[in-house]
Amino acid sequence: MRKGKIIADRDERMCLYCEHSTPIAETDACICDINGMVKTDGYCRKYVLDLLKVNPRPPKPVDNTDPEIFSF
Repeated sequence: MRKGKIIADRDERMCLYCEHSTPIAETDACICDINGMVKTDGYCRKYVLDLLKVNPRPPKPVDNTDPEIFSF
C-alpha cells in the first residue's frame, strides 16, 4: 500500500504535507529541499507524504447516548 492512499480520499497532494517541505510561518509558502520556495497547495513529482504533518479529523460526536449503557 502506498503512503498516499491513507488520506487520498480526504486530502489532495500538497507541498504542505510533503517530507521535503518546511512551512513558513504566517504565509502560504513552504521551503522545499528540492525546488526552493513553493506555494503550499502545489506539488511536484518528488512528493512524499509525511503523516506527521497531517492533522487528524476530529472524532464524530456520539448521538443518542443512553445513560443506561454507562451505568452498572
